[in-house]
Amino acid sequence: MTVEEQARQRVPVDSVDKAAPVPSAVRIRSRRNPRWIALGVVAICLGAIASFFLYSQLSQSHQVVAMRQTVHRGTTITAQDVGLVRVGDTGGIATVPASGLDDLVGKVAAFDLVQGSLLPVNAVTNSLPPGHGKAIIGIRADTGRAPDGFLSPGSPVHLVVLPVDVGSGDVSAATGDAGTSGSGESGDTPPGSDGSTEITTVATIPAVVMSTSQLDDGIFLDLELDSGLAADAASFAAQGRVVVVRDSER
Repeated sequence: MTVEEQARQRVPVDSVDKAAPVPSAVRIRSRRNPRWIALGVVAICLGAIASFFLYSQLSQSHQVVAMRQTVHRGTTITAQDVGLVRVGDTGGIATVPASGLDDLVGKVAAFDLVQGSLLPVNAVTNSLPPGHGKAIIGIRADTGRAPDGFLSPGSPVHLVVLPVDVGSGDVSAATGDAGTSGSGESGDTPPGSDGSTEITTVATIPAVVMSTSQLDDGIFLDLELDSGLAADAASFAAQGRVVVVRDSER
């Protein structure tokens, strides 16, 4: 190769293209979204409230007695029928605490106790009524022959026995030995009357309400009373001759 050819192939240093400088990375300024900030604050508040509620429930929870099996009224409660559950606030309902579990065994259910329900304090008794010398009868009182809204279990009442027929003069059944009688002064037969007898003595029978059931046209009552008066009271009630009077407890 000649000198001229070598000269042609030489490339001047100044003619070499220098690499273009790499631009520095553009720094994008981050923008905070107010919506996400507000959502985060709300989430934190909800978490704090939930934590406080959970802590309150755990700190206030306690063990009470609940029914493992259904026990019907009058059935003796066994150890397999009851158990313990942990609950929080019972809403003011009086329940049997865990310490009273052993005392329940051998008691009698005062009413039907459903499986899974909490046991109220008045759910058991030592024995079911009637007591010694007492009897329980069921009577139906038509509307207007019993107080409305004043009869509850334990309410003292009197059964007022109405006469069979005032016009016929047959009042022996209403003024006999059915119960305690109240008397008044006998009045003379009003002038011009047909000889009917004026009722001045009314038989009453004391009793205590055990349970009530509202009917469309009256009320059904379970009453506890002296066993010697039970048959008469049931007979008078079946004849529709009974008015229920609510007594005072004072």
